[in-house]
Amino acid sequence: MPVLASPTSGWRVALLIATSEYNDPDLRQLRAPGRDASELASVLGDPQIGSFDVQMLVNARSAEMQEKIEEFCADRRTDDQLLIYLSCHGVLDASSRLYYAASNTRRQRLAATAVAAAWLNERLDDCRARRQIVILDCCHSGAFAGGAKGDTDLALQRRFQPRSRGRVVLTASRSTEYSFEGDHISGESVRSVFTHAIVDGLRTGDADRDKDGLITVTDLYNHVSDRVGSVEPRQSPELWRYASEGDL
Repeated sequence: MPVLASPTSGWRVALLIATSEYNDPDLRQLRAPGRDASELASVLGDPQIGSFDVQMLVNARSAEMQEKIEEFCADRRTDDQLLIYLSCHGVLDASSRLYYAASNTRRQRLAATAVAAAWLNERLDDCRARRQIVILDCCHSGAFAGGAKGDTDLALQRRFQPRSRGRVVLTASRSTEYSFEGDHISGESVRSVFTHAIVDGLRTGDADRDKDGLITVTDLYNHVSDRVGSVEPRQSPELWRYASEGDL
């Protein structure tokens, strides 16, 4: 099995946040996030694959999410490698500010009950770690088509522009596209097309395109883009780099 990236002197830490259950009836219940996060945690934490120290938060309230994110980003070293994964609804307010929905999120009270994307960016900017990977399997909770997650243009690339260096963002789809959960078969759990492709590429080693024993973020993106495109052609994952040095 390949490892996720070349060995470094810093810590490799991952925080996986997944929310599928929502108290607000205006937010559709999702089926994939819990299983997706568990499977991703398994491969990232495997010493033969990712060797990450993995923390996971499922169906948490907004205050718990904020506390966990702040603790996760604090007291890091510059050579640490951080990975943050979010699988949930992404919701825009009337001023087009983006929020990540928690279990207690209320559509009419986003500032008090959801996690603002700007707040998350500030925590990442303040973090001393200069190797940051952000994976977004999020959606916008407007109109939904079939098993889709997502709707309108969230301008995600602009929103994740950091003040600091060394951030890579991998998203499930373009901001104007849907992010799909897999076809639901009675009696089986649904999986996100995007996260399933990530897990499969890491677990099997198929994402190691050049067969050098290492899976870079670029390798993973190329694998996920091909796999998602073959399963769900209406969805196109994207990779954004912000002054990152080398290939994480």
